[in-house]
Amino acid sequence: MTEQVNHQSMDKFESFYRDYTTPDEVVKGYAEWVQNGYDSDFEAITHRGHVLVGDLISELFPSNREDVYILDIAAGTGRVGQALTDRGFRRIDALDPCLPMLEEAKKKNVYQRYINDRVSGDPLDIPEGTYDAVTCSAAFVHGHLPAEAIIELLRLIKTGGFIAMVGNAEYWEAIPEYREKMAGVIQKLESEKKLKVIKKEIKEGFIGQKYQAIELVLQKL
Repeated sequence: MTEQVNHQSMDKFESFYRDYTTPDEVVKGYAEWVQNGYDSDFEAITHRGHVLVGDLISELFPSNREDVYILDIAAGTGRVGQALTDRGFRRIDALDPCLPMLEEAKKKNVYQRYINDRVSGDPLDIPEGTYDAVTCSAAFVHGHLPAEAIIELLRLIKTGGFIAMVGNAEYWEAIPEYREKMAGVIQKLESEKKLKVIKKEIKEGFIGQKYQAIELVLQKL
């Protein structure tokens, strides 16, 4: 029975990221999915993005975690927020364009603020240098964050702060927006001495044994 549920959840997961390719479609799709087993589906396929992000941030901030101010981008139902809270972080804000997802996240009681917005080409209504770190799990896929989002995420963190991202390595390699364009954005910002790449690594076990994770950590200079 468990194996059948896993296959059903994996089919739902893969079809969602294949079929919903525009920001409006994605928001509508999540609004429906959150009412129909989103968290249980992610558990069933052993999606570990939130765990990997939590571990990355913990490595970056080994002490005084209660003082670290974090913005969780594409926060969804709060899985990353929960992982961070479990590791001792307390000052966490959530940002997501799908209001029903944020409403579900409130039930976990792990965020201070809930910001219903999306990262696009325009600056968010958040002052520059507000956060010590920005996190995102599985947000660089079709219809989610554009490659240029890196520029805005960099604006949001303090000098010396970090952007910690975990994604599906196969998707990043398959989608030109990320394989080529985002790499170009990062290289340009590096050449301008605005950031440096602290970590870029492929790991096993992003989603069960089927998908690998790519971990990327950028630091603002």
